[in-house]
Amino acid sequence: MESFSSAYISSNNESKTNSSKLGRIAAMSAKNLIRLKHNIPVIIFQLLTPTLCIILFCTCFGRDPKNVAVGVHSFDELKLSKWFLEAIDNSTISQMNFTSIESAMMSLKEGKIWAIIQIEPGFTKAIENRFYHKQNVDETTFEKSKIKVHIDWTNQIIGAHIQKTIFEAVVSFGKKCSTAYGEKYSSQTIVDVMFNCVHSQIQKSIYGDRKQSLTEFMTPGNIVIFVFFSAAASTSLVFVLERKEGTFKRCIVAGVNPHEFLISHVLQQILILIIQIAIMLFFTFLIFHIGNRGSLFTVIVLVFLQGFCGVSYGLFVSAISQQENHAFIILMGSLLPNFLISGFIWPLETMPYIMMQIGKWLPNAAAIDALRFVMYRGWTLTTNSSIPIGFLVTICWIIAFQTIALLIFRRAYFT
Repeated sequence: MESFSSAYISSNNESKTNSSKLGRIAAMSAKNLIRLKHNIPVIIFQLLTPTLCIILFCTCFGRDPKNVAVGVHSFDELKLSKWFLEAIDNSTISQMNFTSIESAMMSLKEGKIWAIIQIEPGFTKAIENRFYHKQNVDETTFEKSKIKVHIDWTNQIIGAHIQKTIFEAVVSFGKKCSTAYGEKYSSQTIVDVMFNCVHSQIQKSIYGDRKQSLTEFMTPGNIVIFVFFSAAASTSLVFVLERKEGTFKRCIVAGVNPHEFLISHVLQQILILIIQIAIMLFFTFLIFHIGNRGSLFTVIVLVFLQGFCGVSYGLFVSAISQQENHAFIILMGSLLPNFLISGFIWPLETMPYIMMQIGKWLPNAAAIDALRFVMYRGWTLTTNSSIPIGFLVTICWIIAFQTIALLIFRRAYFT
């Protein structure tokens, strides 16, 4: 009977302890929510920051250039040169005619145009002679049959798009000649003759689309980076402000332990994080129609884990910072290097071997690859090891950041 009473008392005490822990966590969470109520504009901005970033990105970044000024110097008045110029996409390239190559070059040097398309006199006849006399073409005929393009490569994106647009015009021009003249003017022959190259037939791609925009390529990286650093920024001042205002010491006196202190702030940030992710993914998939061939559930879980990793990183930064400016310096100082070597801006495979290996194990790099493979390849956790690695690396960083933050909180608790 005595042992039964002891067990009952012990169980009752344990139950009271657990309920008191939950009570303290609830009280701390209520305190945090009250603080949020006094900063409604800040909270709204915090909730909408990732969505605003993804809206600006999808609206302004990665789209094809429009109305790019390109000079045209053509002295060939026959139909083939006109057909070629008509085949150029006018929504992309705005053609400006010049009477001399010198004046066109001057405009290019002055930055008034981005490229020059130069067609020599007798272009049409030279093309025909090359078809009729393939083995016996003199140097003059060979040169006149070429279309020369001078591109300003100071802007690689515009330069590459001009090159792509002109190549597409060549293919379209070749098809028109093939239709009008039959076999002797096949589109394959037109491409080979004008650019002196072998135009291999490109088969349908297994993954992705040749017309995929830069916006679509970079969207998975944007989602990960925006949600990670938004979450990190919102939690990076938690411990700093608690110490500055003296509420941390008062919580300790009230019996709150480091675990409860940490859990209360994590719960608050998880609530904010869920709202952020819901709004951001809504705009990404339903408003901007970014494609997703994989599991939406996998996408949501991975993005949530990245956001939670950002929360953990913010708590880590807050724990090691004594003042607000210290937290901002650490956060901003880690932002740019992470951008550069996470594969967000440029593929990891282009980096030196050592930097590539470092980049692979950063908090975001593996997750960016995993999210891109899920969205654009339709891979699952069992399809390829890249997906579970993305989850595993993220979880490891969460554990590392949370553990270090907790240890620092415990040290502050006992000092």
